[in-house]
Amino acid sequence: IYLVRDVLTVGPWNIKRGNNNLEMQGWLIAAQRPDILGVQEVYVNKKDKTNNLLSVRTRNAVNTSFAETISYDSGGQYGIGQISKYKPENEQVTLLSSEDKEQRCVQKVEYSIDGKRVSVYNTHFSYESALIRKKQFAEVLAVMDADKNSYKILTGDFNAKESEFAGFLKNYKVVNSSETKFYDYKYNRIEMSQIDNIIVSKNITVLNARAIPTEYSDHYPLFAFLALK
Repeated sequence: IYLVRDVLTVGPWNIKRGNNNLEMQGWLIAAQRPDILGVQEVYVNKKDKTNNLLSVRTRNAVNTSFAETISYDSGGQYGIGQISKYKPENEQVTLLSSEDKEQRCVQKVEYSIDGKRVSVYNTHFSYESALIRKKQFAEVLAVMDADKNSYKILTGDFNAKESEFAGFLKNYKVVNSSETKFYDYKYNRIEMSQIDNIIVSKNITVLNARAIPTEYSDHYPLFAFLALK
């Protein structure tokens, strides 16, 4: 556990609907003490009281926001969400071009952090086609560029190769690139693709990043330690 003052800890994690490991997922997240976590493949059902976001929230990050992409006749809903230390404000969901594939969206939640307005976006792109993702990248970029808040953070499971993030390089920083090296405590290299990533506006300093190898999902959680200038 790293405790540093005035540092914002954010990241994405695709939890695979809990992957029958919701309790252990919750323990893993709590140990990392994220301030904001973008969660993909979330399932909630008011009828049977299933709520994956409530299962993975922590004592530090107690607030939740959910964005639905699929609704089931059983009363269940599927989509993406955020857990946060900060109170969510001005939530917005924008549907993305998905053609005949699973509907995708980008979720925006505004937070007040140390007197600064911060827009935190979360998304989960299509895996089936780079052409579909190209549209989704462009649509998310347009939404973020139009945002009047100065501080912007995007977390997600992008299902994308490194080259597909090129459109963000002009005005944003991509945390997880081929130059980003992750190691375990024995200094063994942790293999981490760019599929799971964090993108921040250039007025945000990336102090460090870490990936957490785990079998609790088919994705590793990724965290960035940020400073708002």
